[in-house]
Amino acid sequence: ARLRARLASHLAHEEADALPLISQILSPGELGGIAAAIRGGHSARRARTTVPWALAGASPDIREHGLSQLPAPARLLYRTVWLPRHARTTPAL
Repeated sequence: ARLRARLASHLAHEEADALPLISQILSPGELGGIAAAIRGGHSARRARTTVPWALAGASPDIREHGLSQLPAPARLLYRTVWLPRHARTTPAL
């Protein structure tokens, strides 16, 4: 329970403070380059678990921004296959 609380606190801090700061420091082009590098470094097979996991605790705004970086087929897979599978197979924190 302590680990769960500390992790939730850490992730909340990242979402509230770190992500907005990153977008203030990096240009849209730099952020796009990072997103492209991340997409290029992961196979579609890995994305089916990584993307729902990464977006699970994100606010709706952050989630939509993250999804907007993916190609349309990946967004469709996220909403129709990956997210429902993640919800079925991942225990709630």
